[in-house]
Amino acid sequence: MKLQQNCIDKCRLCGSAQIIIGPTSDAQPKLISNGSSIETSLTRVSCKVCTTHSKLEEIFIDYSSYQTPRSQDRANTAEPEFLGLFDELIEYLRPASVLDFGCGDGTLIKKLSNKHSKVSFVGYDISTRFNESTSHNLRFTNFLDDLSDSPKSDLAISVNCLEHISNPIQTVEQIFHLIKRNSFAAIVVPNASFPNCEFLFADHLLGFMPKSFEWIANHLNLTSLGCYRYAKQREFLLSILTTAKTDASLLENVQNFLESKYIKLTQSTLKESIFALSEQKYSLDRLIQYGQLLKTELGSQSFYVFGASQWAHILMTYVLTPVNLKPAGFLVTYSTHLEAFCEAPVLIPEQVDSGTPIVLGVSLSSQKKVTDVLLDKGLANIYQWPKIFPGNS
Repeated sequence: MKLQQNCIDKCRLCGSAQIIIGPTSDAQPKLISNGSSIETSLTRVSCKVCTTHSKLEEIFIDYSSYQTPRSQDRANTAEPEFLGLFDELIEYLRPASVLDFGCGDGTLIKKLSNKHSKVSFVGYDISTRFNESTSHNLRFTNFLDDLSDSPKSDLAISVNCLEHISNPIQTVEQIFHLIKRNSFAAIVVPNASFPNCEFLFADHLLGFMPKSFEWIANHLNLTSLGCYRYAKQREFLLSILTTAKTDASLLENVQNFLESKYIKLTQSTLKESIFALSEQKYSLDRLIQYGQLLKTELGSQSFYVFGASQWAHILMTYVLTPVNLKPAGFLVTYSTHLEAFCEAPVLIPEQVDSGTPIVLGVSLSSQKKVTDVLLDKGLANIYQWPKIFPGNS
């Protein structure tokens, strides 16, 4: 893992010089996509033209040997929220072939290929650590190979890939080179409208808005069917793109399907996609009060944070930072889906023992079950959201 700071004078996506630099986050431990963490400050760069976010800092991981903790530790569970999303799209669009661009080690696409046995799947990634359990309808290839003669697919999916790539335009072009005319690309990326989204994972190069994909579509002569929020996944955007000459009646049918299933996001409705503290009847005063309680309880003890991304973000931003509490690191599970988490081993650093304080950043409705699981894993010193919050008893 390597960290470097760049002098950025234009947007990474559209190349505009109309950018805003700042704010800079505190130098606290931040998650890395491979399950580790790094203590560093991060400085946001926002584009006034396409609204895409990036950072002055770049953190590099060796993706050629990359294997995600979620798939390594959950051989039989694969991102239930994304699995459900692509199940629905495949059932509706009825493609004969599907490609997954940036498939990692192939856990998600393997799940899809098992369920849709009559569909042909291919996974593209730079990683050489593909899941070895292939089947008659699944193959993998390295996207650094010559793909000029690769067979074209009917549907492209891509999950949490573009934010790691410094030239997303070239990547989207490559995706459309690999699919047929009148086909669709379903791209999932972090939602940059989610507060401090780009600071959640320090190795993300970009954070996307709906307007980002409007710009991509215009630049590449594609048609954008919009950006959507799938289920309760507020921290992600689902963008649907297709070729500019896609049949109008097909476009209308797909658009109607998407709007009937998912929440369409626009620049003017972004606040609706953000986890709003006011909706949960929280107040900043109560959050800071919790931070003060933790500071009194923890004293100078070294502690770790455990939580799903949006709740861990709330904990870090509104509870710990205002009272200058810095965790020693994170316990990583990478699952925001409670049932999947309960089946998955948590990545526990060697220095964490049964007495190490663990501060939970999970929903109020989940924390009892999560606590029980952590207790079963030998972690006994767990701090939950206190009774000052609604929903706790």
